[in-house]
Amino acid sequence: MDLLSSSPCKYEHAAARVEWGIATRSRAELEKGRAHAVNCGAAALVKAADQALRELGFLRGDE
Repeated sequence: MDLLSSSPCKYEHAAARVEWGIATRSRAELEKGRAHAVNCGAAALVKAADQALRELGFLRGDE
């Protein structure tokens, strides 16, 4: 993750964070990935992070 954080590949960094958050069931990683996705305009990644956060019980259905 550290290598990607300094990379100009913002989408790839966001995608890696979201996927890692899903794989590890980590709220912190999902939230970091979601924030990166918002910053680079990756709506599908934001949606994936939100869905994973909901499925893991970190968000209510209306958030």
